[in-house]
Amino acid sequence: MQEAVNANIPLAMNNLGLFYMQGLAQEPNYKKALELFSKGSQLKDPYSINSMGYMYLNGFGVTQDYHQ
Repeated sequence: MQEAVNANIPLAMNNLGLFYMQGLAQEPNYKKALELFSKGSQLKDPYSINSMGYMYLNGFGVTQDYHQ
């Protein structure tokens, strides 16, 4: 899957980010997940945008701020 991420395939970025966020292959790594979702979002991938929003909504590796 890393090869697909390196080839800038947005869906691969989202899917690998989900692995990191959910800790499917190791302990959750929210920083790495957010990086992958952000890259996918910059490529206009709706799944990555949604996944990044999910992280912010639930405070996974980010600071929630409801006043912004």
